[in-house]
Amino acid sequence: IKMLVLTQAGYDVSLIRDYLLRVRNEDGGWGVVEGFESEIKRTFLALHALKAVNYFDQNVISNAISYLLSAQNSDGGFGFYQGDDSNVYMTALVSMTLQQFPQTTSLATAINKATTYLIAHQNADGGLGFDNVSGQVASTVFETSLAYIALVGVITDNTVLGSAINYLKSNQSSDGSWNQDPYSTALALRALYL
Repeated sequence: IKMLVLTQAGYDVSLIRDYLLRVRNEDGGWGVVEGFESEIKRTFLALHALKAVNYFDQNVISNAISYLLSAQNSDGGFGFYQGDDSNVYMTALVSMTLQQFPQTTSLATAINKATTYLIAHQNADGGLGFDNVSGQVASTVFETSLAYIALVGVITDNTVLGSAINYLKSNQSSDGSWNQDPYSTALALRALYL
């Protein structure tokens, strides 16, 4: 995330980029720190950062994408690490990251599977989300926003997209925020902008 912010501010991030490349694992992914097992979350964040700085080595990019594709669950979703249960949050984030790259057949297939997963997990209230503690369906603003952002570029189904937007609009607090939470508010605004 540091690399993304500094790049957008116009700073030279070559040292951070070089460090990121140095701590990459043999499987093409990244772990929480050097020497740790690759994780889906760390890998999509690294891939997103490399894309933001227009990193040119397609072998590194392809290997990271291959790692993510190998971690996709049979239901089309992604968890935090390989073998973890799929969830809306990670599936939306990985799908958004993968959509930034030229579409090969395998990449398009993975995005389509993630799209199907997200659509299947839209709740009756139009939102998306799941409470891992209680095991109950529970739409959240941040998951609905992320899912909408992931879906808006790949589907045109106004029922799915419109229901998500209606959920977001109906859950805005009277002070203009969503849940008095800057993260949820920023994501909801981004979704509504799109």
